[in-house]
Amino acid sequence: MVLASCALLLSSCGGAPIEDTARSNIRAKADDALKRYGHIMENAEPGSPDVTRQRLEESMPGVYSVTSASENYPTAEIYLRDHVTTSGGFWGEQRTVSSCVRYSYDGKAASMRSVECPSSGPPAEFTDERVTVP
Repeated sequence: MVLASCALLLSSCGGAPIEDTARSNIRAKADDALKRYGHIMENAEPGSPDVTRQRLEESMPGVYSVTSASENYPTAEIYLRDHVTTSGGFWGEQRTVSSCVRYSYDGKAASMRSVECPSSGPPAEFTDERVTVP
């Protein structure tokens, strides 16, 4: 009994909770996608929406929608998913988190915000938590 209590106490002191790790991973992926989106928009050629769409789809994994917006800067919506596991035998944990994020550009800077995920396709698959970004 004492040995089990010590093991439980030691396992609870080891690092960040899995929930925090999973949320942090999703937010890091969203930040990386924001940088990619911003770079593409800064270098977008006016009047070439098909080329811009193709670059977004190639550079931003998980793109499920690219929509024309005002001033020829399309918005992009992506689906992000992360599965985290911890080793530890009996005490191992796993957590799957996801987020749907819309990226937009106003001619000066890129921004992102969480949006509701579609009700079909990969974004509709079960996750333990939907993470809001930023």
